[in-house]
Amino acid sequence: MVSAVYARCNTVERLELWDELDSIAEHVQCPWIIGGDFNVILDEEEKLGGLDFTINEAIDFASFISRNALSEVHFSGSKYTWQGSDHAPLHLSCNSDEVPIIKPFRFMNFWSRHQQFKKIVEDSWKIDFVGNPFLEFHAKLKNVKKALSAWSKEVFGNVFQQIATLEDIIKVREAQLQIHPSADNRAALNKVEAELKNYLRREEEF
Repeated sequence: MVSAVYARCNTVERLELWDELDSIAEHVQCPWIIGGDFNVILDEEEKLGGLDFTINEAIDFASFISRNALSEVHFSGSKYTWQGSDHAPLHLSCNSDEVPIIKPFRFMNFWSRHQQFKKIVEDSWKIDFVGNPFLEFHAKLKNVKKALSAWSKEVFGNVFQQIATLEDIIKVREAQLQIHPSADNRAALNKVEAELKNYLRREEEF
């Protein structure tokens, strides 16, 4: 699914857009590309003219990306020049001639420490199967692997992507704390740093 958006320059209306896209994402079961003009950036270095860079807006945008960028979509694209405008069309080709790689199942040790882990295994192990006991055992294992993979993607997401996103958010939080050294900003920074530590532990176990 492909959606084209144009975010308002007004901060409040942009927040309403992020909430609306969050709501839609909860019901989307297929790959989803969101493109357009978001009218906000993550880093001040991207800024060329226009309105002043606002840290709070960058934090809101980074949080939106963090909530929804749970998996990577690989595609090839080419950008065309467009004279007389700061916008340029982008041609995306979402198919590939590469042979798909079947990823082997890998059990993550940190799964077992999650409170939902045992229930996921128990529920996925209970399947109706009539026949050879060895084939039944194989079918149960296959069902458990499928359930754990889907559950891990939903609960933990892409560990490496989450780390990169959290590191970006920390940079913004640090800048915000430097400008406004308040207790709230310090608490917000500490919260993101604690979350990053959790994902770094998961990365190490991975």
